[in-house]
Amino acid sequence: MLTRTTLAMALVFSIGACKKDDKAAKDEPEPTAKTPADKPADKPNTKVADKPADKPAAAPATIAIKAFKITINGSGMKDGKKYKTTMIVSMDDKGVVSAEGDTPVEKKEKTVVGTMTADGKLSDKDGKVLLTMAADGTVTPSAGGAKGKITVDDKGTISMDGAPVITIGEDGTIKFEKGQSETAKFEGDAAARQAGALAVIAMMMPGEMKDESAGVKKADKKADEPAVKAK
Repeated sequence: MLTRTTLAMALVFSIGACKKDDKAAKDEPEPTAKTPADKPADKPNTKVADKPADKPAAAPATIAIKAFKITINGSGMKDGKKYKTTMIVSMDDKGVVSAEGDTPVEKKEKTVVGTMTADGKLSDKDGKVLLTMAADGTVTPSAGGAKGKITVDDKGTISMDGAPVITIGEDGTIKFEKGQSETAKFEGDAAARQAGALAVIAMMMPGEMKDESAGVKKADKKADEPAVKAK
């Protein structure tokens, strides 16, 4: 049996242990509440509004520079008489474009009228760009004045606002969709049809190229003679 002394000693030890534990607990620092790090202040929005991107220029075309010949047969009237005409537009392998013609009224000698380059540009003999074709086939005359959107596909078809106006058949026959009386023939590599179509467009445009294609030099105007000749 446990004696009173033993119980008392056990009680003392028990209380002492409790007090020691309490002291240890008090000596330990109380955990500090963690505070979230201060959120950095939002930086002012100093970003300059993006400048609207410039509209990219139309990509240049890549056309084949190969020799071709286009013969256009038509007709005309003079002094009440109908006569036949022949117009020839051609290009050599260097891109030099020439034109010549023949009628009962006058003969138009073969004359260099311009140069075609692989980037879809056709310039006159002085280097002035007459028209440009973009990669999508859109043709833009430098002088403007087009009555609609002109396009040329890889088969040489010329369209206005999406409607074909001039086509080149498999055999090279050129067809005018609006029923012109002229007949025309394309001769050359199929890859040269686009270049041929550009030359046709240029020849249909008013301007220096058309004037040069006449191949006829205008006679110099004579100086007016004085009304009274010096004696």
